[in-house]
Amino acid sequence: MEEVKNSLMYGTYNSLAIFDELGRGTSTFDGVAIAYGILKYFIEKVQSRCIFATHFFLLINELRFYKEISFFHMEYFYDKRTHKLIFKYKLKSGNADSSFGI
Repeated sequence: MEEVKNSLMYGTYNSLAIFDELGRGTSTFDGVAIAYGILKYFIEKVQSRCIFATHFFLLINELRFYKEISFFHMEYFYDKRTHKLIFKYKLKSGNADSSFGI
């Protein structure tokens, strides 16, 4: 969280921040709240570019109205018959249909 604090305090419009799984190791509710608060601050105050990787699927609904955000996910194939999940390791525009990652 020290790195996050530094990004929030010293980040500028010209910065690039990369966050991976902020809030992991907490309850889902707490993790979503932490991630949402940090992303909202970046969008509204710091206004820097940010890559934010998370499995908190709930963030899509909370952040979908921000025109500054673009959603991407790793492409996958899910066979409903066999319940087999295959990751294709290709970045795809849009949000995932499930919480495999956004």
